[in-house]
Amino acid sequence: MNYEEKKSTYNLANNNARAMRNIYLTNSDWTQLPDTGLGTSKKDEWTTYRQALRYLTSTSCSNWPHN
Repeated sequence: MNYEEKKSTYNLANNNARAMRNIYLTNSDWTQLPDTGLGTSKKDEWTTYRQALRYLTSTSCSNWPHN
């Protein structure tokens, strides 16, 4: 596999990771609303989970390394 093919595969994987992250974030949006009935502890757990999702793709989806 040449450099361009590797870069293309890497970009595809990153796009897939972002798409999955967006689905997980969308599916958990309800946890951040004020009238969810979740206690403070559970709401904090959801907040931490959602932040981890954002962090995961911001660190793993960085710019393609130069050769």
